[in-house]
Amino acid sequence: MFYSSTKFISRSVIVLRDGRVAGKGVRSEFTLDRMISLMVGRKLDQLFPARQTKPTDDVALKVGSLSQPGVLHKIDFTLRKGEVLGLAGLMGSGRSELARMLFGLDAFAEGEITVGGKSMNRTSPRESVE
Repeated sequence: MFYSSTKFISRSVIVLRDGRVAGKGVRSEFTLDRMISLMVGRKLDQLFPARQTKPTDDVALKVGSLSQPGVLHKIDFTLRKGEVLGLAGLMGSGRSELARMLFGLDAFAEGEITVGGKSMNRTSPRESVE
């Protein structure tokens, strides 16, 4: 690896980020911190940079009493613009089934899914993704 104490096999370095040259030069000009900064596009002291935006009161996705016998029972949540939602759980907990219902792949018996205030009940996967 380039940061070990072994001899380097190159005299020059080119760092790419998003398909473009972020930096290049002779090996002696590059520290580990500089290479990583060029790769990620920011300084290392910003491991978790401050958010530029805050969640709003605008509801992006709302799920109300989503149920399917033997699969899900009355799932409720609200996701606002600017928030991030993760679904996690053990196999058999219903996480994959919930995701499939949200994307219109599987049907549900009861409840409602709204995106931006528009009902997404019984839609196709194409409509759900759009």
